[in-house]
Amino acid sequence: MSRAETLVVRRRIPATREEIFDAWITADSLKRWMCPQGVRSATATIDARVGGRYRIVMHGDGDYEHEGEYLVIDRPSKLSFTWISAGTDRQTSIVTIELFEKERHHTELVLTHQQLPPDKVAPHAQGWNAIVDKLAASLTH
Repeated sequence: MSRAETLVVRRRIPATREEIFDAWITADSLKRWMCPQGVRSATATIDARVGGRYRIVMHGDGDYEHEGEYLVIDRPSKLSFTWISAGTDRQTSIVTIELFEKERHHTELVLTHQQLPPDKVAPHAQGWNAIVDKLAASLTH
């Protein structure tokens, strides 16, 4: 059995916790910014409730499907869901988004991706950093 790894991405975003939280659970929003390098567009289906499922397909040179189940939905501070994709060797990993109010209309986003196969941490770090940057840009324009 291989050892699982944890990845943490932190970013200060000039938006409220509510705006950021809602962006994560709205399909129309997700498809605008859930596009790391090499991804042209995305489609998303979301059932945003604990036990509900989501499916995100990133469209690039091929289609990259990501799916999972919502574990925690605590608006506006915490969202947690399983993350299963070819990028995790179809193994279940867990993504947790925590949102901390900083100053007026600024939020610190902390994304923690747990239970990643060790050889998948670097590609996920690159992908999540690009995604969080695009999320921030989508909320500030």
